[in-house]
Amino acid sequence: LANPADLATSAKDIIAQIRSREFAIIPLLALAGVFIGFAAIAIEVFIALSFAAGRKNAMGVGATTQIALATILVLGVNFSSFYYYSLFDFTRNHLFTLPDDLKNRLQNLKEETTVVVCQLHKTYGNFTDKPDRYDYAAERLVVGKVKDLVDQLREFGPRFKVVVLDVEEESYERKLNQLTQSAPELRKAIETAPENSIFFWAKKATLASSAPSEIMQRISFNEFYRLDKTSSQLANEGRGNLVLLPQGSEGLGAAEPFVRRILSLDAPKPKVAIAVVDEWLTSKGTDSFGLAGLRKSLESQGFDVKDLILRKLRQRPSSSVAYTFDESKLDRLDQKLRNLNLNLERFDKGIDSLGKMVTQWKSTPIPELEKAYAELLRGGRLSENSRKDQVEYFESELRNIQDAKERFKKQKEEALKERNLLDVDSLIEQQRMTDLEAKMNILLADCDLLIVPRPTLHDVITDDRNLPFWLHGLEKAQINAMQSFIKKGKPVFALLGPVSEPSDQGPVPPGFIANDGFEEMLGKLGFRFGKQTVLFDEEVEGFGEQMAGLLTGGTAVKIPPLLLNWNEGSGRPPALKPNYPEKAHPIRESMRLTARSQSPDKPLELRLRHPRPVYFESPKGMNLVYNPDLFQTSQDSWNENQPFPEMQPNSGERKAPAYNPDDKDPNKGNLDAKRRGPFPVGAAAEVPLPEEWFGKEEKHAPTVRVAVIGESWFLVGPDLPPVKERLVLDVCNWLLGRDDYLPRPSTPWKFPRVELSAQSQDLWLWACQLGLPGMFAYLGFVVLILRRMR
Repeated sequence: LANPADLATSAKDIIAQIRSREFAIIPLLALAGVFIGFAAIAIEVFIALSFAAGRKNAMGVGATTQIALATILVLGVNFSSFYYYSLFDFTRNHLFTLPDDLKNRLQNLKEETTVVVCQLHKTYGNFTDKPDRYDYAAERLVVGKVKDLVDQLREFGPRFKVVVLDVEEESYERKLNQLTQSAPELRKAIETAPENSIFFWAKKATLASSAPSEIMQRISFNEFYRLDKTSSQLANEGRGNLVLLPQGSEGLGAAEPFVRRILSLDAPKPKVAIAVVDEWLTSKGTDSFGLAGLRKSLESQGFDVKDLILRKLRQRPSSSVAYTFDESKLDRLDQKLRNLNLNLERFDKGIDSLGKMVTQWKSTPIPELEKAYAELLRGGRLSENSRKDQVEYFESELRNIQDAKERFKKQKEEALKERNLLDVDSLIEQQRMTDLEAKMNILLADCDLLIVPRPTLHDVITDDRNLPFWLHGLEKAQINAMQSFIKKGKPVFALLGPVSEPSDQGPVPPGFIANDGFEEMLGKLGFRFGKQTVLFDEEVEGFGEQMAGLLTGGTAVKIPPLLLNWNEGSGRPPALKPNYPEKAHPIRESMRLTARSQSPDKPLELRLRHPRPVYFESPKGMNLVYNPDLFQTSQDSWNENQPFPEMQPNSGERKAPAYNPDDKDPNKGNLDAKRRGPFPVGAAAEVPLPEEWFGKEEKHAPTVRVAVIGESWFLVGPDLPPVKERLVLDVCNWLLGRDDYLPRPSTPWKFPRVELSAQSQDLWLWACQLGLPGMFAYLGFVVLILRRMR
C-alpha cells in the first residue's frame, strides 16, 4: 500500500511501514478509497448478474454484502485509529499533555528505550515491613500513571516499550528471563532493587567492532509520585483518601523526573571519594568499623565509590599516605605473602630435620642411639618399645608440620590469586609517588564529591569501639589537597565526631596530629564546631546501670530522635540567635516529607548518639537562601565537656556526668557555654570561597556546597537503616547540585471525592433510602390517577 509499484511487499513490511509513519496519510486514504470504490462496483455488478436468480435472493445477497462492507469499514477505521488519531485533553489541568519544555527535550531522543515497571510491593524501601492499603493503592496508581505517561511519550515515535514485572505473578520469572536474555546488567539491577522501581534501559553502540553496551537509569515510585500517608489518613475528616505528591519541577509535573531519567541514560555516574585513615574504616572494611552499608546505598542509587586511605596505622611509627583501597590491599597481600613464605621455609626445615630423625631412630642400632643421646637419657637405657614410641612421636610431629605446610600453601595460593586480580604494575607505579599532596590531587581529580567521616565516641558508658579524635589527624599536604579540591567548587561532606577524651587519656602518641587544620579550613567557610559532646537525659540511667555493675549498662539506651521542626532562633543562647531565613533547607524539607510517608502512629525517627554541636555563621557578604540548620537535638539534652564517668580521688567512686549549671562558666555568653538543648548537630550551605585562598589573577568557582554533621558512627555497618540512608542520599544529591533528586513539596494529587461532614452524609443516605422510593411512589400514583381520569 505504501509503495504500489512493489506488489511483492509482505503484510509484515506493510504493518512496519504503517507503524513507522514514513509516508503521507493522504495518498494512503486515497488509495483505500479507490479500493473500496472498485469493491463497491464489483458488488453492484455481482448483484445485477444475480438478479436473474430472483429478486428476493438478490435482495438478501445485497443486504448481506452491505453488512459485510459495514463490518469491514468499522474494523478498518478501528485498526487505523491505533496509528492515526488526534488527542484532545479536556482535563482541568491537562493531565495527559506533556509540557512544551519536555516535548522539546524529547525531540532528539534516538535510542529505543525499554521502560520496566518493577513491582516488589515494597513501596518505600524498608520503611514499612507490612504495606497497608495506602501503599497498595499508591502502587496501583503509579503503575497506571506510568502507562499513561508512556502513551504520551509514544507520540514521539515507536521508541518506547513498556514491561510490567510483578513478583507475585506466576509468570514473573518467565517474563524476567525473556526481558533480560541479552541484558545481564538490567537483570542484576532488577534483582537488587530495594523497592518498587521504574527502570529505563537501552543499548548504545560504542565502537564499531564491539557489542553495544547497556545504559540504564532507575527511579523509585516515590521519586515519581510520593505518598503522603499522614495526609492520606487525615483526609476527609479522618475517613481517609489517597494523597500523592508529584515530584516534578513547578509547572512540569510528575513527568519531569520520568523524562529526565530517559534523557540522562548515558550520563556518567557521580564518583564519590571516602577519605579515612585505615582500611578497616573504608567501605570495604569490617562490619564493626567499615562503611559497607554506605557503599551499598550509594551504588544502588547510581554512584561510583572510591576509598582513599590516608594513614598506615599498622606501621610503627604510623605514617601518612595517599592510597586507594587497592594500593593498601596490595601492601597487605605482599606482607602476608612475606610472612607465609617465611613460615613455609621454617616448615621445610622442620620437615627435613624430623625426617632425618625418623630415619635415624628407625635404622640406627640401639647402642649407638644411647651413645648419641646419652646426655638426654642421663644413664637410662633404650628398648625396642621406647624406640617405637619415639618414632611414632616424630612421625606424628612430622604429619602435623606437613598439614600446617599444606594449609599455608593454600593460603599462599589464595593470596597470589587475589593479588593477580589487581593491576599490580599500575599500583606499584602509584606507590612510587613520594609527593603526598600531588598524589592525593591525582586521586581526587576524577571525583565529584569528597566524604570525610571521622568516627570518635561510640559509647562513653561502655567504652565500646571509641576512637580517639587524634587518630584521624592528617598531614598538612593532605589538608592542602582537600583545600585544592574545594577550590575547584567541588563539594565536601564532613562527618566529624566529638573531640572529648577521658581525663586520664594521656598525651597524643608520636606520629599523630591532634589539630590537623581540617576544622579550621571548614571554619573559613562559616562552620563552627562545639568542643563538647551532647548527652541526653536518657543516658543518665545508663550511667547508673554501669556504676551499679550491670554488664549491659549503656548499650540499650534509647535517646530521643532529632528534631526537624523548631522555633526560630532555637539551638543557640538567646543573645546569639542568628538571622536565618524562614525557608527550610531542601535536605530538611526532604526529611520532613519522608517522615510524612509514614503513619502518624509510626513516625520515622532519626537518632544520633554522642553528637557534637555544629553551627553555621554566614561569611561576610553572603546572603542565605535557606536556613542552614538540618536538624537539632531535643530539649532533653545538654553539652558536656567531660562525657566520661570519672574516678573521684577522695572516695574512689566513679562520678557520672550530669547537667550542673555553673555561674562561673568561662564560656558563659558564647556558643560553648554549658546549657540545655536543643543543639544544632548538622548544617549545610552553599558558601562563597575565601578570596585569601586564591591569587590576584587566579580564576575560581564562586561558591561551593558543604555539609557537616557532628557524628559519624551512624554510617558504620553492613547496612544503613532506611532513614539514615535517606539522609545520606539527600545530602549527597544536594551537594552535587541534583536538587531535583530530593523529595519536594508540591500541589497534592488526590482522588476527586465530595467530602461531606458526618451530618451531611447521614442526610444524603436517608434521602436515598427514603426519598427516592417515596418520589417514585408519588410518580406512580400520579400516573394511576391520570389513567383513571381518562
